[in-house]
Amino acid sequence: MAGFKDLIPIPLQTLPEFIICDIDQHIEPYYIDVAESYGLPADVCSRCAAETGVTIDDAFPIFGKGFLSTNMPCNASEATSMFQRRRINLPYQPVTMAMIHNEPGAHPYSTQELKNAIAFIEKEYGVKYDWNALFERAKHMNEQNAIELEKWDYFKTPYSALVGIAETLYRLYSWASVNGQEDYFTKTDRKVIAIMRKAYEEKYQPFSGKTRHRAFLWGPSAVYYTDFPTWIQNCWGINIVLNMDSTMGHNMISTTDPEQAIKDLALFSEKGVMRHHAVGGWDNVNAVWEWAKNFNCDMVLCNDNVACKGMNGVHALLEEQARDLGFHFIFIEHDLEDSRTVSRQEMRKCVNNYMSVVLNEQPLDPTIVEFDDSAAY
Repeated sequence: MAGFKDLIPIPLQTLPEFIICDIDQHIEPYYIDVAESYGLPADVCSRCAAETGVTIDDAFPIFGKGFLSTNMPCNASEATSMFQRRRINLPYQPVTMAMIHNEPGAHPYSTQELKNAIAFIEKEYGVKYDWNALFERAKHMNEQNAIELEKWDYFKTPYSALVGIAETLYRLYSWASVNGQEDYFTKTDRKVIAIMRKAYEEKYQPFSGKTRHRAFLWGPSAVYYTDFPTWIQNCWGINIVLNMDSTMGHNMISTTDPEQAIKDLALFSEKGVMRHHAVGGWDNVNAVWEWAKNFNCDMVLCNDNVACKGMNGVHALLEEQARDLGFHFIFIEHDLEDSRTVSRQEMRKCVNNYMSVVLNEQPLDPTIVEFDDSAAY
């Protein structure tokens, strides 16, 4: 969208539905109930249910001459988009990206989808796409991604100053909401990498060196429990080195060739959060072990969305491979955006049981093994 320099793109779903769940765990259940009151089954993905509820409740801000609908991040979202298209009732263009994008024909298809989206906006708004405007913003995205890849080198060591939820949230919002379109993020990234370089030179260890395990967090996180990485480090000494959500869209975008740039953008979207590593085919799901190995982790935490039909069939396979490869492995049940189904304490219980029963370890802080935060934001 950066190529339409005189238009203001608004991610309709991201702002009023997705981000707010990081702020208040009690916001989404209302909209989930609205969707279910219209007949949506209760066992569907709570993110899709919440989006559908916002649509049916007419709570999305409606403006502009048209909109793009997508199947991001998973195929269940395509059904959500159908509800939205019917309710919003504006001209629309489906941008249905290839899900299993490792297939030979997937990338040309996804590239054409983006071309179709550009043509739709040009027609509806009477404007021409400006490739130079895109190239200018792509330079910022490329710099942010270059810095991100350097951060990964520090994540592989015990001396990373950027850890836990700070790493996760920053990458999630810089990628999902900004995508190089805000210079402030680029300036912030330069400051952060400077701190990380200095910390590495000084052999600084976060958490006063109390880390016992290095974990890779796989699968879409329960967004009603944002501070889970903070709790697991302080309670059990488990440092979540990197989150699956941070491994998305880090390829560079051409800043000189329009045809190459659109191909790069298609790849950028194909490797978006969840679809690349959770629902993008078995090869992508199975990549978790290589990620964990490369980042020197001895533990893998798998966020187990109880309503994700795409991931429900791989439990036994992942557990078997973890055993064969020598990783400590914990399934952490959650319901993505509905804290009523699986509470925060029940998520913590998955960890508590494994650490105390399987590994026979004692908590660093026994006072936070169990506590009631059901009414907290």
